[in-house]
Amino acid sequence: MRKNMLPAKQIESAKTLASNFQTDAIRIETADNVGFYIYCSSVTDNTGTFAAEVRPYKDDNTLGEDWIPLTLSTTPTLNNADDDFFVSLNQLPNCQVRLSFSAAGTTPDGTCNIWISATGA
Repeated sequence: MRKNMLPAKQIESAKTLASNFQTDAIRIETADNVGFYIYCSSVTDNTGTFAAEVRPYKDDNTLGEDWIPLTLSTTPTLNNADDDFFVSLNQLPNCQVRLSFSAAGTTPDGTCNIWISATGA
């Protein structure tokens, strides 16, 4: 069986980590594996966390109302340093997906670049 691949696409560039944010929603139709690559820099006072969230489709055109956080085996957490993360999501249903960030620290700082890639049948 041949797999289709979505080449990595940058969805955030030099996004500030000084405050909370969510990436734009990305529709997933036939991908069974989705990965977020997160590259952080200039972090000296930030212990914020990243989370992957989904919003399933009720039918072809109607989205569920709420974003649902996915349970990850390890929560991607900054450690007052330039940390990089890979978030792997497997077997997603027909949905929208996004990445959110919650800033923490006395004066949260830093920026990040975020990329997404996927494979599917």
